[in-house]
Amino acid sequence: MQASVRIRNLEKKTLNKKIQFERLYEAENLEEAVRHLNETAYSEDLAKIDRAENFEIALFKFIE
Repeated sequence: MQASVRIRNLEKKTLNKKIQFERLYEAENLEEAVRHLNETAYSEDLAKIDRAENFEIALFKFIE
């Protein structure tokens, strides 16, 4: 039962809105894409990285 609750919570935080995907896709560079991600549930973990190139660290911490 705990696994299904965790999955439901993660689903609520995923990029599920079409506009969020479009903004990431249309970003001109990595820094702009990370700025867009900062407007999502990933913002707390992204605040902990020192460079945009390390965005994967924040994404993986989010799902842990």
